[in-house]
Amino acid sequence: MFRIVITLALIASAFFASAQVQLTEERFGKTRIQNKKFDWKLLASDNFEIHYYEGGEKPARLAIDYLEEEFPRIMEVLGYPLYSKTRILIYNSVNDLQQSNVGINSEEMNHMGELVNRQSYLEVAFTGQFQSFKEELILQVARNFVFEILFAGNSTDFFESAYELSLPEWFQEGIARYVARGWDAYMDDYVRQIALKNDFRKLNRYSGDEAAILGQSVWNYIAVRYGTRNISNILNLTRIIRNEENSIGNSIGIRFSQFSREWFNF
Repeated sequence: MFRIVITLALIASAFFASAQVQLTEERFGKTRIQNKKFDWKLLASDNFEIHYYEGGEKPARLAIDYLEEEFPRIMEVLGYPLYSKTRILIYNSVNDLQQSNVGINSEEMNHMGELVNRQSYLEVAFTGQFQSFKEELILQVARNFVFEILFAGNSTDFFESAYELSLPEWFQEGIARYVARGWDAYMDDYVRQIALKNDFRKLNRYSGDEAAILGQSVWNYIAVRYGTRNISNILNLTRIIRNEENSIGNSIGIRFSQFSREWFNF
């Protein structure tokens, strides 16, 4: 009995220690080559914590102002309350990001052996171009919010959900892109070219950027045809029933096969 108590105590201690990693601390396991230390400073707002270091105050202030401005729109699309601030590390360059060990091991495996992103901190590098910086920033935040909805907000729910729920790229990355970018001309032209060529396959057969853009188009169609409110209904139902096609079908009231044909025609 004594050995069991000691073992449980060690397991609990290891778990909580891994959950409280300092920003400048090297993570166990994989590491990046770290040639410099970062003296982190903090900007905080109602919904975000932006961490930056010397030379990064301007992009940090841009980031926090931009994200707070976009936050109501994102929440309206997702329809989901967030109970904690999103923490973001802003690096002055891609090179600095590559030298940091923060978040390097914050990926977990689901039961299919696939990596699922679960970072305590989002990491974004400032490349000198404010527009591309904002685009990367909002996309990472959108991914994080979607992940919070699908895998819930605490560690117990996460491990249970990650084990049972494996979602295709078009669904998860597609909604992140739609939340971040809405409809855009590139998405529209890309999907139209596929439709004109009749090169239509099941969505699950696509991967990478193709899957993300097609998924973005799917979520845009849901918003246009069935209303933005159904986006949150679908995401919440997916977390419960663990099936994205049934979640879409049950939320909008038709079979997924019919839905996919209607989307393609659209």
